[in-house]
Amino acid sequence: MGRMKTERQDRKSNATSGTDEKSGLALMQQSISFCSELNLSRGDAQVTEGWVTKVGRYLHLHSSRYLKLRGAALSSFHSPDRPATWTMNLLNCTVKPILKSKRFLISTPERGALEYSAFDETERDRWVAAIRKATTENIFSFYKIGPIIGNGSFSTVRLGASLDTRDIKKYAIKIIDKRRVGGNLKYMDREIAIMRSVRHKNIVQIYDIFETDKRLMIVLEYCPGGDLFEKLKVRSTLTETQAILVFRQLFSALEYLHSRGIVHRDIKPANFLLVDSSESLQVKLSDFGLSNTMENASDVVMASIVGTPAFLPPEVIKNLPYGPKVDIWGMGISLYFLLSGRIPFDAKNRDQMFTRIQNDMLEFRGKVWENISFEAKDLLRKLLTKNPDKRLSALEALNHDWFNTKADLLEDLSEKNMLEIDSSDSAMSSVSRCESPAALTMLPNHSGSQSSISEIRRLSV
Repeated sequence: MGRMKTERQDRKSNATSGTDEKSGLALMQQSISFCSELNLSRGDAQVTEGWVTKVGRYLHLHSSRYLKLRGAALSSFHSPDRPATWTMNLLNCTVKPILKSKRFLISTPERGALEYSAFDETERDRWVAAIRKATTENIFSFYKIGPIIGNGSFSTVRLGASLDTRDIKKYAIKIIDKRRVGGNLKYMDREIAIMRSVRHKNIVQIYDIFETDKRLMIVLEYCPGGDLFEKLKVRSTLTETQAILVFRQLFSALEYLHSRGIVHRDIKPANFLLVDSSESLQVKLSDFGLSNTMENASDVVMASIVGTPAFLPPEVIKNLPYGPKVDIWGMGISLYFLLSGRIPFDAKNRDQMFTRIQNDMLEFRGKVWENISFEAKDLLRKLLTKNPDKRLSALEALNHDWFNTKADLLEDLSEKNMLEIDSSDSAMSSVSRCESPAALTMLPNHSGSQSSISEIRRLSV
């Protein structure tokens, strides 16, 4: 049997006998794990996995099993490339080594006594230590969970606080129902792996992970200011002064991600969180549920259609391979929207919108654009270039004249600088806050006029 593997160990460590084990280790090497350079508050939340021998309860027959321990959830497999035969919660379980042997015994309310034999006594002790730690991985031992502050297709977000009186921060605790996620578990794993691998002042930070057989709980940085979509839906657009402050931060976060080979793939104002409700407009990029990684930052390797439809670039609509420039397009749509209250390619339905995105020239219609600078419009044209090869990179956007010649705009951030737009002339169109890419908010456009917020309708992709 092969040795137990934890995510700190080298994925290329030698395997011993068994064809199933070799194929299993190959599969493990391809998977995304919780392992990263960023430690969590309580440790590393490692995944522990490997081959063991199951000892029969009555006849003491021996059979190979592949065990995988994630948080407090233990799963058993006949082979790691097949579905789990069972998964159970270890929070009410105990484990003990059987001395002078390679065996260990797990006592569970669900499945009774489970006896396994490891590769050797050292591996036995590692399994025992990992399982003992898992039996204490109860979020309620570390955090107080408060009221609901957000909902999604598969998750609920609650306000949280640490039980450690020295920690006065508030947290956002995202509670994911694994039974409802179904086949989207890979996105959940990938979101965690990516969030654990990044640390930037303008990216929402992950603090802790707890997992049981039914739920995944992610403790995140709390941003009480809400998101920019909600802020503008009830107030106004941003002035150029404010937009410069906001987008300088966002492009900095995006340049950081792209330099690490990470593509967000769902850039939109609903994912721009405000640190507080003041006019300082400190923002953080959030929601990495659709993010993906590339082998190298310059590779263009992704081709799946994900994201919010109103923010999709032409190459995604055409099912072409794409890379980090999809995020640049999303930033362009977001900037256009936050400056004007409209999206540039609105339409009656999804198909018409996709046609406009692919074929129509970018226009700056309406009185609102009379007060927008040439530099801002020039940046928008370069962000919303239909050919991704000619589209700016995040670093090139940061070096654009709009950020470098408009420093005088940053002198005054008072309330009087907010450019109020009459609700009949604004359009919170085609901006979806749903977690699922299958949801789309569309804005009817009758006789070429902009519709009011009250006329927003939802269409299914």
